[in-house]
Amino acid sequence: SSGAIHKEILAQLYADDINPFPAHLAAMNLAMRNVQYPTSEMNIIVEDFFNLRARMKVLTSHIMKTPKGEIRRHITLPVFDAVTGNPPYTRGVEITAKTQKSINTSIGKHLKKYKLSGGIGKETGIYIYFMMHALSFLKKNGRLGMIVSNSWLQSDYGINFCNFLLDHFKVKAVIDFNARLFRIPLVATCVLLLEKEENLKDRNKNTTVFLYMNAESKVEEILDAIDNPQGWEA
Repeated sequence: SSGAIHKEILAQLYADDINPFPAHLAAMNLAMRNVQYPTSEMNIIVEDFFNLRARMKVLTSHIMKTPKGEIRRHITLPVFDAVTGNPPYTRGVEITAKTQKSINTSIGKHLKKYKLSGGIGKETGIYIYFMMHALSFLKKNGRLGMIVSNSWLQSDYGINFCNFLLDHFKVKAVIDFNARLFRIPLVATCVLLLEKEENLKDRNKNTTVFLYMNAESKVEEILDAIDNPQGWEA
């Protein structure tokens, strides 16, 4: 039935935000996808992303009404087929000491290995840390897609970040957007599409597509350009 499909889809989706307001908006948006079958069983979490781990038990952000009263559900975070997001473009120097500690706890080994400022850099965009932490949530060959600032493409720390990507992913596509395509952000953005792959030989078999978008395009056109790059102008 339509209701069963609605609940099945919701059961496969997990979302997290450090701010309760966007988390509640996400819950409302998902619930409204099928208003005929209301449900409060959504996997929406309010927590610092860097405090989360795969297979961790957490509380959902919303309250369920039951015959025994109002409760919050306990859920266990799985290892995911795909992770996607639009992390903040905040620089390391601008984040709180509490979040800095969470970042060092979750990905400190990666930061040290790839010389990304020995932990928390003054200029490194925090979106870099989101992508590094997301690695641990993915299954083998899991997919990671993020909308981030394109500043890493023009910076020294971007070289170190590239080394991290090349050691852990097949980089499927780098899509750079003309800043004028986005009316609200004041910084230019790019989309990274990655596939988790720890085997070096398999990573080396990969072909990366680089796209520069200077005109508004449909999602279908972008996907076609990734699948058939020879058919599009350089």
